[in-house]
Amino acid sequence: MEFIHCTRIRKQKTILRKCREDLDVRKTSYAGTKASTPYTYSKSNLILVVEEGQSMYSQLANNVRYRKICGTRPDGVAYTQLCLNKDYMSPEKTVEMFNDMRTPLLNVGNSQSNSIFISSPDFWASTVASADALENAVSPLKRGDLSDVVHRINFSQSDIISLDSPYVSSMIKRVKDRNAEKVANKKKKDRELHLIATNNGALVPKLNEETKHLVMKPECRSSSFYLITNDIVTCLGQHLNDILQHKTYDVMLVEVFFEVIQAEIVEKCVHGSKFQFVNPELFDDEYSDRTSKVVPQLVNSRDVEIHQNMICASMNGDFKRHGRFFIIVMRTMTHWHFLVWSRAENKYTHYDSNREIRGAVNNGAAKRTALWMTKWFQDFLFIDRHSDPEFVDCLTYPQEINLKLDGGLYMLHGISSLIEYLHIEDGLFNDISLDAQMSWKKSDVPKIRNCLFRRLSERMEYSDWTVKMQNSNIRNRRFKRSWNST
Repeated sequence: MEFIHCTRIRKQKTILRKCREDLDVRKTSYAGTKASTPYTYSKSNLILVVEEGQSMYSQLANNVRYRKICGTRPDGVAYTQLCLNKDYMSPEKTVEMFNDMRTPLLNVGNSQSNSIFISSPDFWASTVASADALENAVSPLKRGDLSDVVHRINFSQSDIISLDSPYVSSMIKRVKDRNAEKVANKKKKDRELHLIATNNGALVPKLNEETKHLVMKPECRSSSFYLITNDIVTCLGQHLNDILQHKTYDVMLVEVFFEVIQAEIVEKCVHGSKFQFVNPELFDDEYSDRTSKVVPQLVNSRDVEIHQNMICASMNGDFKRHGRFFIIVMRTMTHWHFLVWSRAENKYTHYDSNREIRGAVNNGAAKRTALWMTKWFQDFLFIDRHSDPEFVDCLTYPQEINLKLDGGLYMLHGISSLIEYLHIEDGLFNDISLDAQMSWKKSDVPKIRNCLFRRLSERMEYSDWTVKMQNSNIRNRRFKRSWNST
């Protein structure tokens, strides 16, 4: 048994010795064979050397940019390599190669070095802009016109290759506009579906939109529109349209404005007695029989009393005895301007948007109006009869620039700005002054005009007068209201 065991050990040692010898032979052979050439790249990211047997050799064997080199190694082994030509190693050559792959705009037989190239964004953006312009010019667009549009697309030469190209910016803007239009249409559709769902399947438009559309129609210019909350207040469609047509405002339009702004005051939780509005007819010189066209001292006592009662009837019932600010509007030679009387200060402030041209005439009319109102204040509000009120002409009030005279627009917007400033604690908590509140830029006038038109029209509705007269309750209510107001 011991002999057998020793024999096995000798055999195992012999096997291990042979494995070591084989391993040493393999190491020697591997050390004598040179490894394949690794990939190295030039500045233009092209492979410098590719040796036969590597994966890229077959792909670059017929490439004109490479030359074939054959040689023998020191151990006698032959090899073949592809080497990149030096002309293709520089970055300048890389740019030229890149230009070779770009689409030339014109090909008239010139050499490639003189050809004009444009970037793809500019090229396609300019093409799209030309196609859009052609499509917009064909109205309505039919299928047969498409081929004509394609043939007329402008591929004119352009050397603009910047990323800030106006063509690219225009294309991006159109894409954004189209996306915004899609979003707006979706919102509009959602609103319509909501209206249909909440109105028993009927699409009910906003009342202001309906009124505005009616006012724009010539056949509705002579129709009567009534205030939604008070059908005593009315005007014609033409009066509302005057706001947009730069025409002199009628007294009826000013009365509608007073009622609308009073409704807005109530919505702001301001007491109705704070702001009082005098009837615009009382100081309108359009009619020759107006008592206020002369000073009170030249009018007999009976006419003065009638005029005083008309002032009482024009304001907000018993609340007028507690009024803090009185708005008195005047029309002098077709021009509107206004006074604001402050009860706490016993002061008149005159706001006139045509002071530079007709300042003397308008100022005289304002002082005459102040005399009439002072007499009314003394007789009905029991202010001090021995103290004369102060009269101030506001020199910072914006002046008109329109030859068609926008006095009515400036006056109504000035009144709105004044009330907006004074409606909370007489403006004590505002961060700006009253003069700053009642000033605006010339560029703001179109926006002011549209805002005024929207404010009035959205609270008005068209209704047939004969239908209203058939309702006796409305007729009796109107009679009682006018009787109590006197």
